[in-house]
Amino acid sequence: MSEQQLVKRIMQGETHAFDSLINPYKNYLLKVIFSFTKNTQDSEEVLQEISLKIFQSLGSFSGKSFKSWITRITINHCIDLQRKKRIQPVSLEELVENNFSGEVEIKDPAESPKDQLLTKEKDALLFQALENLPEDYRSTLKLFYFSELSNREIAQKLDVSPRTIESRIYRARKMLEESLRDYAL
Repeated sequence: MSEQQLVKRIMQGETHAFDSLINPYKNYLLKVIFSFTKNTQDSEEVLQEISLKIFQSLGSFSGKSFKSWITRITINHCIDLQRKKRIQPVSLEELVENNFSGEVEIKDPAESPKDQLLTKEKDALLFQALENLPEDYRSTLKLFYFSELSNREIAQKLDVSPRTIESRIYRARKMLEESLRDYAL
């Protein structure tokens, strides 16, 4: 059954169909939410809030891309939570170490402890520089590199043109390059 058909059934009172509509996207939404929160438990709580918001907003769904629509709702909700300081922005180091899932990343056992330390220090510098970027640039890079979305998908989710996304990525890279210049990474 298509997403549009499920939405129609839900709008006609078949609320149990909502699980069939949202379940295929739960892991994806958790990844997006985790990029804004510090841990899996917070992400799961926020997912519950967002699921309710999606359910309540189904009447405004245009029938186009459901995934883009729920991603936009999710990102907006997380940004609102950040503004209210209910959740803190995630450090990108923690995001990469947890691979969006709360699981610990297994390091390459062939890498020496010294190399592992250097890699960790370089990562920490990069992630700190990324966290210091303005929100528009930081969120664009998170979606590009961590959610692995295309420029067009990011533009659609952030409601800007693909050209704006290209510009943000370019400028963000230049800002990172400038802030890391003294560290010879």
